Amino acid sequence: HRGDEPGIVVRVIDFTDDKWNVIAENNIWGSSIGKQVHEGDSFYDMMQAIRFGQPSLLKLDDGEVLGFHWAVVNGQGTVLAHRLKLSN
Repeated sequence: HRGDEPGIVVRVIDFTDDKWNVIAENNIWGSSIGKQVHEGDSFYDMMQAIRFGQPSLLKLDDGEVLGFHWAVVNGQGTVLAHRLKLSN
């Protein structure tokens, strides 16, 4: 999400009958980093403000999920990983 509450959110979705139904969601990073973009910003200005992106998920053999993305933390660009466990 890049708006009033930016962050990386993982959602478990049910696509039964071609409908999008959110079963669960969890903000895994960035819940207090502040607004990243502002309405009316040029593309150049927007890209200067972005501090995280490109989230991806990888299902692991043990049923857990590895989530990873890039972010700027304390002025340093880095790749962060989050090991996630889905519960029933």
